[in-house]
Amino acid sequence: MKKLFLAAVFFAIASCSEKKEITEETAKSTDTVTLKQDSAKVVVSKNQQFLDKFKIIELDSTRFVSPDYDVKNVGPSLTKKEMELFPKSLNVDSFVGEQSDFQAYAKFEINPQLLGLVARMPGEYSFTALKLFFYDKTKDEILPQYFEVADKMGDAGYSEEIKSWLWKEGNQLKSLTYYWTKVEKIEPDDPTRESQTNDYYLIKLSPEKIDTARISKANLGKFQKLLNQK
Repeated sequence: MKKLFLAAVFFAIASCSEKKEITEETAKSTDTVTLKQDSAKVVVSKNQQFLDKFKIIELDSTRFVSPDYDVKNVGPSLTKKEMELFPKSLNVDSFVGEQSDFQAYAKFEINPQLLGLVARMPGEYSFTALKLFFYDKTKDEILPQYFEVADKMGDAGYSEEIKSWLWKEGNQLKSLTYYWTKVEKIEPDDPTRESQTNDYYLIKLSPEKIDTARISKANLGKFQKLLNQK
């Protein structure tokens, strides 16, 4: 997981008045997000039933965080047939878990041609990841490129967490992504060297390319209103 994210960073290498947060609780309630009934709908689609499972949100520096391990539902379950719509590179058949654990989470309009679909997918050990997919309305299909907006895990003294804030500037989708890791000793005489990282990345997201730039401490203050949601 860590290697995959860092690979994306190295190889791929503002703030709104009202912030809205998506957590597992908003999957059950629409009080903290603005619903927009028309813009994120494909008028005619062979996959309309699939698309309708994703709750419509209006993107406004919206925060995405990983669902807790014990949260069973963040949205409607996706069928095995519907999972075939996702990029082949996901290798969904290799995931261990119940079919019902694959869930539709949210959707929003990126531009007149593209929808953003966020789905609950497996993380390192459990269904803790939220991944962003690009749905092309003209082609009527999910495009190959995707991006992990949230996840978390912990095992044998190692922990990590990813969370993201997404917003649009014109037709450009952007993300401020926070990546945290921690290494701790399991036993007092453990020779492991303890460490912790807190890194932030400004990312331009598109189906063709994901551009990533690490944010220095000097520039981090520009995003303080977003980080106050952390």
